[in-house]
Amino acid sequence: MCLAGCFLDNTGMTTTAQPRALLLTGPYGSGKSALVAEIAGLLEGSVPFAAIGLDWLAWYDDGLTPGHSVEAFEMLTRNLIAVVANYRVAAIGHFLLAGAILDDTSHELLVAAMGMPISV
Repeated sequence: MCLAGCFLDNTGMTTTAQPRALLLTGPYGSGKSALVAEIAGLLEGSVPFAAIGLDWLAWYDDGLTPGHSVEAFEMLTRNLIAVVANYRVAAIGHFLLAGAILDDTSHELLVAAMGMPISV
């Protein structure tokens, strides 16, 4: 399976010139992560990708920060920047994201952290 913008590299694997991301968002418990896992299973072996559950990038308890606060989302985006950079070094061009995005500002911050187009 090849998504738009894919081509075969010298190993015969499909890759992408422009990295891109697909964000599955919705209410907590709606099955976003399960759907990302299902899509990942379909892509395995044909498209270099990373599947990322955004909640895991900001699941911490410092005794001070509420779980769904601006500070927690800032932690998520800082961690996401590092994770995406590591995957890009490994030539990953497609990203499957699962997470609840609560407002337009959070979406804009997520796009900035990813550094690539995000389809929602």
